[in-house]
Amino acid sequence: MILYLDTSAFVKRYVREQGSDEVLALIDQAELVGSSFGRARIDLGLGTWNARA
Repeated sequence: MILYLDTSAFVKRYVREQGSDEVLALIDQAELVGSSFGRARIDLGLGTWNARA
């Protein structure tokens, strides 16, 4: 199975919250896991963080 996760589901892989157990079970069953959150969002977040320092 190929599993595609949106950002809210992908976070459940790393942050324990409601639904995390279900997401982890699906990840364990998957042959491939993907997501499409963009590098632009990450770069923007880092730029904002660096501007505060």
